[in-house]
Amino acid sequence: MRQFVCPFCSTRYDRKHKNDSRHLNCHDKKPENNDYLEYYCEHYDVSCCFEDSIISMDYDPERREKLLDLAAQHVIRSKYCSVGGENLKWHFFYDSEFKEKHCDHSEYVNLATQLADYPEQVIDVANRTLLNLAVQYSHYGDIFQQKFHDHRLYFHRQSENCDVGGIFEVLIDLEFLKIDTLHESYIITAKGWQKIDELRKEEKVVRQAFIAMIFREEASPIREAFRRAIHEMGYRPVILDEKEHNNQIVPEIFYEIKRSKFVVVDVTYPSYGAYYEAGYAQALEKEVIICCRKDVFSDQNRAPHFDISQKAIIVWEDEEDLVRRLKSRIEATVT
Repeated sequence: MRQFVCPFCSTRYDRKHKNDSRHLNCHDKKPENNDYLEYYCEHYDVSCCFEDSIISMDYDPERREKLLDLAAQHVIRSKYCSVGGENLKWHFFYDSEFKEKHCDHSEYVNLATQLADYPEQVIDVANRTLLNLAVQYSHYGDIFQQKFHDHRLYFHRQSENCDVGGIFEVLIDLEFLKIDTLHESYIITAKGWQKIDELRKEEKVVRQAFIAMIFREEASPIREAFRRAIHEMGYRPVILDEKEHNNQIVPEIFYEIKRSKFVVVDVTYPSYGAYYEAGYAQALEKEVIICCRKDVFSDQNRAPHFDISQKAIIVWEDEEDLVRRLKSRIEATVT
């Protein structure tokens, strides 16, 4: 007898055979010639695929649960990946080395890039819970109760002193939820919907970083160091000459900078374009991180322009030093 536990709603079923998904509300199945296991959850009416390594992360159960929380939120907010008018199932995998696996396929999601965004503090958990509740109960006045099947929406696992009930109490104290104690039910208040609107606007800023630098062969090691540091901090690097688009270049630059959380600029190799992009990002009040190789920074004939040099520039000696310093700066200044 094999027990199946739905990764989304945690419903448990017993089955006689490994691949027997008949008569199950939630089930899994192994597609032929595929390293991913396909799951369906009737409770949320979602279907997606997980790389085997995520489900079998027994050596680190806490991380496994975090990844499943993030995946559940992803599919509940967006059931399918729409590509060319076709709805594709999401495929979730975990690659902590950020090797750009499946980078040509929009439906593949590396959950390692999202771990840095997992809510840890009580207020962060409460805000994320409120957003998730708004997806499930999307009309003003919708009445709902705490449900075991919805536990992945509450992100309570990391708050030692605040369980699911505690998170709801926080939301009530903040006046985002109102409780009907007689029926043990809740509604999202007008103040709660106002907060949801604010949080959704904040989420429009994508977890990505724009790289502004010259595009030539000798600058390639710097580009790769930027890419690695940004990936390892849980963000997606955007390098415009690598992006497919049909638009004019300047509007596309503006669009990606607006969407980015921060901008990383290299001034080791002077570039008017990079200076321009840094200024535009600064005007948008984005965090701008400027980097320059030590030998250039120390050379009066090659040192960065006076206007740029007034900022706290990361001065690095080699690519490994650049990765280390850039990660430290992102951690300290990007919120």
